[in-house]
Amino acid sequence: MNKDSLKKRYIYKLSTNLIGGFVNLFSIAIIPRALGVVNFGNFNFTTTIVTQFLNLLEFRTSTCFYTKLAQRPKENKLVLFYSFLSVLIFLFLSVLIIGIAFSPIKQLVFQDQSSVIIIYALFLVILTWVLEIFIKTMDAHGETVPLERMRIWNKVLGGLVLVILYFSNQLDLNNYFYYQYVLLLLLLYYLYRFLKRSSYLIFDSPLTKLDFISYLKEFYKYSGPLGFYVILQFIHISFDRWILQYYGGSYQQGIYSFSFGISSVCLLFTTTMIPLFTRELSVAAGNQNIKQMASLYRLFVPMLYAITAYFCCFIFVESKSIINLFGGNEYSTAELTLKILAFYPLVSVYSNLNGSVIYANGRTSLVLKLALIFTPLSMITSWLLINTGYWGFNLGAEGLAIKEIILELISVVIILYVNTDFLELRFRNYLVHMIFSILPFLVFAYSAHFIVHWLCSELNFSPNPIILFFISGVVYSLLSLLIVWIYPMVFGLSRKDISTQIKSLFKRSE
Repeated sequence: MNKDSLKKRYIYKLSTNLIGGFVNLFSIAIIPRALGVVNFGNFNFTTTIVTQFLNLLEFRTSTCFYTKLAQRPKENKLVLFYSFLSVLIFLFLSVLIIGIAFSPIKQLVFQDQSSVIIIYALFLVILTWVLEIFIKTMDAHGETVPLERMRIWNKVLGGLVLVILYFSNQLDLNNYFYYQYVLLLLLLYYLYRFLKRSSYLIFDSPLTKLDFISYLKEFYKYSGPLGFYVILQFIHISFDRWILQYYGGSYQQGIYSFSFGISSVCLLFTTTMIPLFTRELSVAAGNQNIKQMASLYRLFVPMLYAITAYFCCFIFVESKSIINLFGGNEYSTAELTLKILAFYPLVSVYSNLNGSVIYANGRTSLVLKLALIFTPLSMITSWLLINTGYWGFNLGAEGLAIKEIILELISVVIILYVNTDFLELRFRNYLVHMIFSILPFLVFAYSAHFIVHWLCSELNFSPNPIILFFISGVVYSLLSLLIVWIYPMVFGLSRKDISTQIKSLFKRSE
């Protein structure tokens, strides 16, 4: 079967993310309002904690599975092995979470959450992870186009159902869980049918004991060095959300989750490219082709960073308008938290793309070394910024946002240095680009805001805040397009790079 080119796969993934982005905007505008700050905080707290338990049990084996399957797509026994391993993980997770939900330690772990909501979160996390495995399987086989077609229809359907639930006053916390179950199960059904029809789930021979032991050793070699790291990550992320819940309650949890959700919109283009970027890197790494990996890194990392900066800077400047538009008065205290987290996607871009280089080359020991330093530092910082006691700053969601930005940035710079050295690229160029490419977007965002509001004031024109927000966005976009043409180095590219390197890369991938 001929696989679609990287260009076509990217276009389909981008289309899905654009449509999904509009649906997410509807969701951000509807769900926090419908659930309220407290229930929105409860939902995010329970799902985050359960997800961290899953990550602990899963031990990054899904990353190993995707990397190995991308390198050996015809090896169906690998799929069979990971299916068996996944069932074991689900069983352990279910026993663990159900045991906690109906035991005296529930209050310690989940803090005032009902057992029913905890179980709902468990089912949601399991379904989401199964879907991620299916998506990774299709991406690894280069079946991105049919995958994204199914996801587009699923997102459109989800958006329509969400609007119906909201305007019929049926969107409460329980129904929101049910709504997500139905959408996930529908998509899983269609992906399963496609994988089976395409022979990716047809196994010519059983998985023998020797096969199982061989795969187990391979996965252990890849994920083993990450074992302690996964434990540290579990402690780190769970502690952040737990201490925020302990000192700030569900209200601060809701404020942080709302702000984080808004800022995540900035990753629209990056999340589109990461699986494809990782797959191409895995193939190049399998061939030990450092030159090809460097070419991929040099082409896409600065470009995706600058695209993300375009969104981040606008959200930073228009944070108050965004809160009024998507959250309402109940979320008015989220402005500073949103301003801080508006820049989190910028460090997340480098974190994710640098992570692709690390994982594709199996250099996982580096991740552990950093975690040994940053996990205790992160926990201490979170406690100091969030707690309400004598030694605490009592900053709630704002404190957690500050900590995330500062420590993630330091970590990203360290990994950037290691990766550029490995790929024989110039670290200084990427560091300078990371810092200074933001400035023109900030200038344009403030200029657009000032121009639009000044003109409205001069003309005695008082449009709807939504219209004013979108007019500012249009002016900001037009100003930003100027820098793309006049000074493409903001994207780490020259005009020649834009026209020739992308064509060359896509041609190689056809």
